[in-house]
Amino acid sequence: MRSPKLILCVSPSSRQYLSFGSFWTGLWQIELNPKTGKVLDGAEPVHLSQRDISVEGAVEAPSVFKKGNAWFLVESWDKCCSGTKSTYNTRVVRSTSGVNGPYYDKDGVPALQGGGTLLLASEGAIIGPGGGSVYKDTDGSYYLYHHWYSDTTSSLGIRKLDFSSGWPVVM
Repeated sequence: MRSPKLILCVSPSSRQYLSFGSFWTGLWQIELNPKTGKVLDGAEPVHLSQRDISVEGAVEAPSVFKKGNAWFLVESWDKCCSGTKSTYNTRVVRSTSGVNGPYYDKDGVPALQGGGTLLLASEGAIIGPGGGSVYKDTDGSYYLYHHWYSDTTSSLGIRKLDFSSGWPVVM
């Protein structure tokens, strides 16, 4: 079993959240004490995203970020770590209610009911892009960084994102 990806998210009010989860139980988030880095006293995990176990597909590797008045959750679906047999792909959901969601895909399907808008999939020699996170550059541009596979190796990809539609699109 792979280790879960843990990502720290800091809200504009300086509240800190840890997003975590891997494969079977979906993606979760919990608030942290900014002074200690430990779980905040009384904080309870919030369930952000889940796929039906019958699809036998993972949802894992969460990354949460804010753009404008919306929060976005980037997640990886399907099979990772199998080289050119990987079916990993990167999805995104959005919340306009806050960092804890609820999150929905572009079609309005709740993330807790398997919703997820495709952000990046296998294309040509780039196979199984996933494990992605988003960062904001000093010029205000947003970038998705992720891993992917080819016939000979695994690599790091960095792709600029366009938000002109209100949703991130890989350029």
